[in-house]
Amino acid sequence: MDSQTSLRKWAIENKVWEPKTWEKFLKEDIVPFYKDAYTIWKIYKFLYDRFGKNGKYRDMTLGDIKDIDEVLYDKLVTAIYGGIGENKDPNKSFAKFMYDVFGLQVADANTFEDSIKMYEEYGDCVRIVLNEERWVEKWYISYIVDTLYEIINQLCCEKIKMSPMNIGLVMDKNYKLNVSDLPDPSTLLPGVEESPDKLMNLFNRFLQKALDLLVGKNPFITFAFYVREIPLSVLAEFLNLNLDDSKDMDKIIKLVNLLDLEVYSIVDMKYMRYTEYSQLSTKSAENMILTRKNYDGCYYSHSLIEEIMLLHNLLMDVDERVKKEYEKTIEKYIQQIHVEFKPWKEYEPFFKALKIAFREWEKYEERIRKEYEKTIHVKFNPWKEYLPSKALKRVFREWEKYEELRVNEYIIKLCIEKRKITSIKWEECMFYKYLVPRTKIPLKQLLLGIAPAISSGLIEISIYNDTITMKFHPFAEKWIDKVIKGAGKT
Repeated sequence: MDSQTSLRKWAIENKVWEPKTWEKFLKEDIVPFYKDAYTIWKIYKFLYDRFGKNGKYRDMTLGDIKDIDEVLYDKLVTAIYGGIGENKDPNKSFAKFMYDVFGLQVADANTFEDSIKMYEEYGDCVRIVLNEERWVEKWYISYIVDTLYEIINQLCCEKIKMSPMNIGLVMDKNYKLNVSDLPDPSTLLPGVEESPDKLMNLFNRFLQKALDLLVGKNPFITFAFYVREIPLSVLAEFLNLNLDDSKDMDKIIKLVNLLDLEVYSIVDMKYMRYTEYSQLSTKSAENMILTRKNYDGCYYSHSLIEEIMLLHNLLMDVDERVKKEYEKTIEKYIQQIHVEFKPWKEYEPFFKALKIAFREWEKYEERIRKEYEKTIHVKFNPWKEYLPSKALKRVFREWEKYEELRVNEYIIKLCIEKRKITSIKWEECMFYKYLVPRTKIPLKQLLLGIAPAISSGLIEISIYNDTITMKFHPFAEKWIDKVIKGAGKT
């Protein structure tokens, strides 16, 4: 998708409110990706059952395995030493691929180079283990499979109501959808004289599909991202629908039910049930906002749009290229956002208060980071040579996760009284800090004004217990700077 205009044209022409339209998304995008992800997970499961933490072959040497299963022995030798030799780049070898992706290595090796050296020195006397810190486990391939399954289950069985057999899936006795034509995982692992292309191609195809499902590339994902939080009047205008026309309102309601969006009143933050929003007048509809369902921290949900957004978030961790491509898309969207806040004198204190809140948030995070760093230094450094290496690795892995999370977003809550924003607050050490802008901004006007920034991914909002929480992407600060510099215009 090149621009908002092309997305709008695509959505209108394809009648995106019709469940049948999403059949193409299901058949061409989700199911093929699910099959590849499921196959990769099954290969990992095959290896984990044999060489994982409690694997049945984990305590055996290669020589022991050869006596039991010579075919598996050949596959293991290829996996830990395939593509290694004179005049060959080990970093481009099949062994490096298996090490990076599945974590297959010689026991007690700290690096890939150690694994190669130990095999060259000890041969069939080495043991094979699965390093659970590698790609498949680190980036939660099982979560991707589960999320894809939920999307398929909802679209196929609940929304479109089609037979799973039409998309190459079968329902087992436990009413679970399974891939009907899945190859035996062991057949994808090459032997000594076999080419690894089949497995390598599977993984590369998986990565390419992850890229193809990003916002800005896949129209269905992009549309779901665009409408995940949006004023109803903005959505109606985007789809060229008239709120005065009952047939057009039916289309909007059909889309709301298809994606499982929630409807709230911008006036009093009241949640609207189906029996209420299905009979809205035009005037009332203009005061509504659509959001994703709030599950109060639950990882899994039963909302189609939430599952789609969860899948998109999981794809960010599949490969660095995927995340970079998404960041490029967001930066491009920033340039396309055109807003005008009038009168600017009313809005200016609010945006400047956001800037102050961001600075305070960063200072707080920096203090936490230093305390965390100090704790690790004092607690572990003096006796780290006595600390088990796995425990030490776990400590620093948690530190790395914290470092990644701390720059991920700014979270601000809006305090609302009598339909106006009276203050903003953010949490520090389980306590809230407040900022009170000089002017009180009408909530409806603010949400309508920042709608383009929400749809572009700079801001996410959630409504829970009459509270609006706003999560700002790190790039949002640049946009806010532009708004302030342009006196309310971008």
